[in-house]
Formats: sequence, C-alpha cells, structure tokens
Amino acid sequence: VVHMDEPDRVLAAMSVIEGEATYIMSEFQILKIQENPLAALGMLAQVATGGFDIPEGTPAVLVNELMSPYMDGANFITALIESGGWDAVNAAYANLPVSTEQILNPAKYLAGELPVEVTLEESVDVLGAGWEALDPSTLGQFYLQEMLRQHLTTSAARRAAAGWGGDRYQVYAAPETDAVAYTLRLVMDDAAEAVEAAEGFTAYGNARFAVEAADDAGCWSDDAAALCVLPLDDVTLLVTQAPTRDQALALREAQAVSVR
Repeated sequence: VVHMDEPDRVLAAMSVIEGEATYIMSEFQILKIQENPLAALGMLAQVATGGFDIPEGTPAVLVNELMSPYMDGANFITALIESGGWDAVNAAYANLPVSTEQILNPAKYLAGELPVEVTLEESVDVLGAGWEALDPSTLGQFYLQEMLRQHLTTSAARRAAAGWGGDRYQVYAAPETDAVAYTLRLVMDDAAEAVEAAEGFTAYGNARFAVEAADDAGCWSDDAAALCVLPLDDVTLLVTQAPTRDQALALREAQAVSVR
C-alpha cells in the first residue's frame, strides 16, 4: 500500500507506471521510424506541439517532479529489461520500489537494498508557544537533491544526494505568524557519502545566506531564517531550520542525542 503522505514512495511507484509507458512509446517511435523514415518529421512535430504545457514561472522543483516519473522511470524500466526482460518489469508491479533512491539507482532495487529506517524525537515544544507539528515523512533522494538544487548546480546537488540511505523529516508550523521550521535526520550509505552530503549542505548554506562559511556552531542565519547542520556520526547528518538561530539550535539539541 502506498500512502499519499509519503511523497518519496508515491513518486517511486509513479515512476514504474509512467516509466513503462515512456519506454513503450519510445520503442514504438523507433519502430515506426525504421519502417518509414519520413514519419520522423511528423513525430517531431507532434512532440513540439503536444508536450507538457507547463506555465511560465513554474518552480523548477515542480517541473522536475512532473518529469521525473517519465525520464527517470524510463531509465529504471530499461535497467529492469536489461536485467530480466519483461518478466522483471511485471515483477516490479508486485514488488514496487519503495524510494526514489531505487528509481535513480536501479541496481539498488535489483539487489533488494532498502532505505534505512530513521526516527525523530518529539521536539515541537522547544520552539515555544503557538507551534504545531505536522505529519512526519521521508524526503528521499530525489527531493533531497531538488532541495539542494535551489542553491547548488544540478551536478553538485546530485553528487551530494547520491549516497542517500534514509531520512526522516518533521515540519513545524506557527499558524498565527505563518512561520515554519523543520528537522531533517539524514543517513547516508557510508562515511564517504556523508562527507559529500556535508560538503553539499555547506555549499548550500554559504550560497543561500551569501557568506563564506557557517559560524562556529555550524549555523547560517539572517533576519528571516536560520539553518544548522551537525554530523551526528560517520554517516548521519542532522539539519534544522527555524525563524531564529536559537530555535534552530534548540531543534538540533532535541535530536542530537537520539539514535536512528
């Protein structure tokens, strides 16, 4: 069962469906072009006029979220077919990928590698009065790289997110002030990947807050928000954001001693 409050898992499942459709469409187009090379002109015209009608100004993360099931999904289906033919594709419907990590890295799906289960401590009270905790969820590799892409190049964001092993995040909201905060506990596959992720978040923080380095506590802040990043062990990073540095540090302190 795929629950809609698990966006990473939903996107992974969608990638199987749309990826298969995209793969079949591509194979059909290749076949028709081989039969009639002039058909390529008509197909190109159809693509030019019949693609997605995405409104100008749509945020890049939404565009990428829309396209990923088709593009990344097709790559995933290709990998399944190369490994076991259409039987492998059919089997994927009975054993759906549980994370976008498995879509972006089909070898991990084929090897049966599952995300690490990560937990968070209750910590809304440290933010003060007027805050409420929303339902926790998992970010996943795709959404992690899209988050980092807001202030990093695409290649840098993908490199930082590539070793994703599991995560859990909690968003907090203060309805009266429209303020938001979050805690993200991120587990990478190994120590080297954790270093890549930490470097990615460092570059992200420096670019977002237009500074050369974080402060001594591993935080960046301005008048609008504060972001803190703390390595908990060789593979785990704790990321917190809140309207003020004190709040971001309080969220971090509430989680720093807990175990995954």
